[in-house]
Amino acid sequence: MMPGMPLPGVRRLCPDDWATLAAVRLTALTDAPQAFYSTLAAEEHRTEAEWRAGASTAAWFAALDADGAPAGLVAVVHGGPPPGDAMLISMWVSPAHRGTGLAGELVAAALDDAAGAGADRLTLWVRTGNDRAIRAYQRMGFALQDPPPDAHDYRCEGELFMAREVAGG
Repeated sequence: MMPGMPLPGVRRLCPDDWATLAAVRLTALTDAPQAFYSTLAAEEHRTEAEWRAGASTAAWFAALDADGAPAGLVAVVHGGPPPGDAMLISMWVSPAHRGTGLAGELVAAALDDAAGAGADRLTLWVRTGNDRAIRAYQRMGFALQDPPPDAHDYRCEGELFMAREVAGG
C-alpha cells in the first residue's frame, strides 16, 4: 500500500457474501498457513452452502482493496467460555497492509460487534513467537492472561491467551 492511501473499508459479511468470505479466507490461508488451525487443503473445496453456513456461525468482517483484492479478515464468536466473553478468531492482514492501521480497524469492528452483543471481554489466542501480532494486540488494549478454567487451553499447542474489556481501552 502506498503511503497516504486511505485504508480499505471494513465491512460485515453476511451469508450472501459467501464468495467474498471464501476469497479472503483462502488468501489468508495461503499467505499465513501457520497462523490458523485450518488449512488451505481443508477449506478450498468447501461448497457454497458450507461457506454460507460459516458466515452464519460467526460475525465475519473483511476489508478489500480498491481493486477488490483481499486486504484483511477477522471473525468474532460469541458465547464464551466463560459467558460474557466473545472471541476474536481468524485475524489476518495482507502483507501490503501490515503496519498501516488496518489491523486496528478490524479489531475495532470486532469490539463493536462484541459490544453490540453485550460481551464484557474480547479474547483471542495468538501463536507464541508472533511478536508483531502480540505487540499490535497489546497496543490495542489486550493483555496476556491465563485462560479461563472452562476454556480449552491452547498453551500446550504454542498459543498465548489475551483479553481486553470491550468497553473503554
